[in-house]
Amino acid sequence: MTKEKIITVIIKEPHQRPIIKQIENSLHTLNKIVGGYIEYVAMTDTIGFFCNEEGKLMELEPNFQLMSGDIVCGTCIFFRNGEDGETEGLNIHDVKLVQNWFR
Repeated sequence: MTKEKIITVIIKEPHQRPIIKQIENSLHTLNKIVGGYIEYVAMTDTIGFFCNEEGKLMELEPNFQLMSGDIVCGTCIFFRNGEDGETEGLNIHDVKLVQNWFR
């Protein structure tokens, strides 16, 4: 499967509601949005997010708490995990699921 050039994601910034956005599917874009190196976190088998790998060390604003109790700091980008490990855009069902996590 070829890598999608533009993907639909949900961007969640601290103290803000999640927003649906289309972004370029590139490491440069992901790094720019989170403000540094990306760290991957799986939420389900098909949905994960990227956050700033050093968000806590950089004392970025707390964003949300994971089920494990860990606090995610800084801006996060939610996306779909492709079968081949590629970052893919969210579909409508994914979008609704992620939005429900923040209600």
